[in-house]
Amino acid sequence: GPSEIRMFDLAGKPLGALPSQPISTNALGERLEGDEILVGSQSYVSAPAWYRFDAASGRKLERTALAAPSKVSFDDAEVVRELVTTRDGARVPVNILMRKGTKLDGSNPVLLTGYGGYGISLQPAFSERNRVWLDAGGIYAVANLRGGGEFGEAWHHAGNLAKKQNVFDD
Repeated sequence: GPSEIRMFDLAGKPLGALPSQPISTNALGERLEGDEILVGSQSYVSAPAWYRFDAASGRKLERTALAAPSKVSFDDAEVVRELVTTRDGARVPVNILMRKGTKLDGSNPVLLTGYGGYGISLQPAFSERNRVWLDAGGIYAVANLRGGGEFGEAWHHAGNLAKKQNVFDD
């Protein structure tokens, strides 16, 4: 699922999370000068890019030239994260990519994918191909099923071995 990078002082006191796009994949790159670091980020609506973060600058991310160019724009799209209750009461997150203003009333075709196994997390990823689906009126949804690694070992174990049926039910 989405990820965040959290900061702590040298004594272990939490200092909050680095700013990031909503529903995105974030990763640490390299330490630069002083307290600056390189941070990678992408989402369903923005191509992968590297940002410079300097804690002294007011906690802003500055986009660098290390960015994947995209031939399409997702400025008219949005991603929402819904929690769906399964038949046994588990709450499974679903990331939904759609054009802004789309009503979730069943009138649009939906391409739903998901995974839950081996502790592997499905993270938000940019794909220009999704533009074609959105332009055709479609909605793209990704479910983070039990068995994956999105919520730690308990989530992973809730969908493996004797509990594998949960993944299919989700």
